Amino acid sequence: MSTSEPFNVDRIVSLWTELLQLQIDIGYYPTDDFISFPPPEGRPIDEKLCQELHLTDEVISLLKRLPCPPNFSEAYDTPIFDESMAVPFTDNEWIRNSRDLKRCWYANDNEPLRLDYLKPEELALVLEIDDTGRHLILDTKANTARFFIAMEEMFNPGEGEEGIHEVLDDPMHYRNYPARPAVEVLEELVATFRDLVWIPVGHGIGWPRILTAEDQELNEHTDAKRILQEQFGWPDNFDKEQWNRQRTEIWKRLLYSDEVRSAVAAKHLEEKMQFARRLDMQAQAENKCRIL
Repeated sequence: MSTSEPFNVDRIVSLWTELLQLQIDIGYYPTDDFISFPPPEGRPIDEKLCQELHLTDEVISLLKRLPCPPNFSEAYDTPIFDESMAVPFTDNEWIRNSRDLKRCWYANDNEPLRLDYLKPEELALVLEIDDTGRHLILDTKANTARFFIAMEEMFNPGEGEEGIHEVLDDPMHYRNYPARPAVEVLEELVATFRDLVWIPVGHGIGWPRILTAEDQELNEHTDAKRILQEQFGWPDNFDKEQWNRQRTEIWKRLLYSDEVRSAVAAKHLEEKMQFARRLDMQAQAENKCRIL
């Protein structure tokens, strides 16, 4: 699909900045200056690399202007979404790697990076780290975005979503996933953090994670949302100073009490058992196909 509105680099940069600023304000990152914010004229980038990748002017402008983690290590260690890494545009290697969503983690001589896997007018903002992670891909020509979990089976598109498979010989190809207006996708992601549908839990309180409505063994998500809104005025009257003083103890109480640990352990055990059962069923199905 494509939209009738032209792609607006300024609007995309503004929304991406707003999303990251919400995560900064809530204390997700180690320091408030953790994220690399380019100067107004944009960060310097490798023009030769951009030519090699045949990137369009719009994509190059985004590479110069989008805030991002400072390097790969920090990006990987602090996922922007669950099991999902914001691409560090400060790192040439990952500007290159992010052009191939499937092989970016394991490319080798037998399976090298396909630098034309993404189209020249497309840019990956987020890459999955694990099977439950998400990709976020901008298409600057169509003015759309794809936000999806690559390991999920394809589903029927909703209203305003494209449902035609572009790549018939690869059902899991990223262009077979629904595309929606880019601004709409980013606005919804901003709202997801602003409205505390997803709540970032940052450094100093265990491994960085995103608390969601699924984290309800003992109402952790509901309690965290209530505390942030009622006690600290999130988002419009947020008392960041008081929150920074108290958040470590609040998160410890909500997430790391013995009662919570027991409930979480039980849930994870059940998830592992379900995953093992799915793998067993897949193996049985594959064996049956070989026999036939």
